[in-house]
Amino acid sequence: MSRETSLPGDPLLGTPGRLFHCQDQVVDVDAFWTLIETSARETTAKEERATWLEDRLAALTPEEIADFASWWTLAANRACSWDMWATARKIMHTGSPDGFEYFVSWLIGLGRDAFESVADHPDAVVDLPEVRRLLTLTRSFFRIRRRTSRSGDGRFRLTSVTKTDGFPWTDEDWPVFEALQYAPHAAYQRVTGPDADDLFDALDHRGVRSRFPLMWTTETRHPGQPHGDDWDFDDEAEFARRLPRTAHYYATSY
Repeated sequence: MSRETSLPGDPLLGTPGRLFHCQDQVVDVDAFWTLIETSARETTAKEERATWLEDRLAALTPEEIADFASWWTLAANRACSWDMWATARKIMHTGSPDGFEYFVSWLIGLGRDAFESVADHPDAVVDLPEVRRLLTLTRSFFRIRRRTSRSGDGRFRLTSVTKTDGFPWTDEDWPVFEALQYAPHAAYQRVTGPDADDLFDALDHRGVRSRFPLMWTTETRHPGQPHGDDWDFDDEAEFARRLPRTAHYYATSY
């Protein structure tokens, strides 16, 4: 039986009011987050977790998988802001569009409470325990060991500098999770067959469009755009104005 189901509004922003139609929807927003969080509890590594989620979604109907993907898209759109991109760039020391997309996927993978605490407040990301741990590991990587000695006459010092070798973090620590966002697409293809329309077509039919990928090319079906005001991430004064906690933490940690 077809029924009208409430979604959080604007297909790009997730604001209240939008409706879409589906058949016997069972994957509501609560079920969406339950699947995300259960995938974390039932596995110990990113690759294993993405496979677990794909397998569970592949046991659902195409409409139910599209329900899940709709909630994923709206969550990702909500976090796709210029300020969040600046935060990701500061944390990862890279500002690539695809890296930012995978960072948002990682935020979703942290679960509902963590995501809700930062999705509309990018400056709060720096307070997540997972980010604090990464920053501690990063500091150890960039830490410089100095050894000084005084010359024979005591007039100047000789200093040797040695940088820490190797990366102290693993792929499991790094705040990107590309594979998790692909799980519903892989599951949808398994259920519908390789010759069927892909999941993007199903979402288009519902009027749900992603702000990702942020690549403005002719090959991109719907070129993405973060919400909020575009600004220069290298402008330190503007960064401190918009993201004061993040700016302060980095200014006092290195």
